[in-house]
Amino acid sequence: VDAQKSLTGIGELDRVLSGGVTTGSVNIISGDPGAGKTTLLSDLVAKMSTRMASLYCTAEESLSQFKNRVNRLKLTYDNNKLFLLSDTSVERIIDELDKQQIKFAVIDSIQAVVTETANGSPGSPSQVKSAAQALTQYCKQNNVTMFIIAHVNKNNEIAGPQTLVHIVDALLHIDTNDGQIRTLRANKNRFGDVDTVGIFRMCEKGMLSVDNPSEIFLSGSSTNSPGATITCIRKGNRNILLEIQCLTTENEAEYPQRVCVGLNMNRIKMLTGVLRKHTKTKIFHDTFFNIVGGLKIDESETCIDLALVAALLSSLNEFVIPRSSCIMGELSLNGDVRP
Repeated sequence: VDAQKSLTGIGELDRVLSGGVTTGSVNIISGDPGAGKTTLLSDLVAKMSTRMASLYCTAEESLSQFKNRVNRLKLTYDNNKLFLLSDTSVERIIDELDKQQIKFAVIDSIQAVVTETANGSPGSPSQVKSAAQALTQYCKQNNVTMFIIAHVNKNNEIAGPQTLVHIVDALLHIDTNDGQIRTLRANKNRFGDVDTVGIFRMCEKGMLSVDNPSEIFLSGSSTNSPGATITCIRKGNRNILLEIQCLTTENEAEYPQRVCVGLNMNRIKMLTGVLRKHTKTKIFHDTFFNIVGGLKIDESETCIDLALVAALLSSLNEFVIPRSSCIMGELSLNGDVRP
């Protein structure tokens, strides 16, 4: 039987799930505290309640807290089909799912619920594994779609046993970049590819899908000033234009400062070394690098080397790089531009 997918109405979530949520699938969503897991799933459960009986089980906060969030985000939902439950017992959660004939459920979170079939306190490996197995088994037998929130450890990896990832159909992770930008990616997806990235903006109305990310990462400035270049990076399977800004000022201290936001400092030092060696540029200035929109660039993203160097030279020599050009290329230590 082919897996049936339905669009959730949250554009970027549908994109990451490769065209909507699969009926009867069990999905985990993880992320740092404050990343927006509960916010995103509150929005999702409200949207789903207009189509089917939906349940949000909060094992971590009170029902009034949840209700306040729904009111604050001004979510539209069907009063007769949205059920709330504040319980930590897996057995009682399954009873409630059965009693109300629920077809869509959110569990918040797997580290807070306990099952009678396992020993240990909430969040212990045996509890997490047994609870996830019991919930998944119920969902598969009754064709219930479920989203489970999972905590992360300090390395930003999913907390608890690795078996948790094997049990479920999809594992989604929210990354918090500095500021309001959130990126959602699938680290595992049995019903689609895993190289798609969804981009959200966190604001008082909740997590808003960003359909055209390049708008955020370009300053939209109409004044042509030195030190700004536009480059392109690949996030998952989508290309994003972004703007790199560089400011150089004559330094008044003994040693020039190098400051960069969202970029790798070692890479910047290497590139300034390449510049000094091969173009005989003298850089006795304080240099400040910034990426518009608060995105963080991985060290492995080498295609922006040329744009960084161009921004630096543009600021040093006071010339403007036209906003109609996009600069890409990797620089090697002998000064070559590699494709």
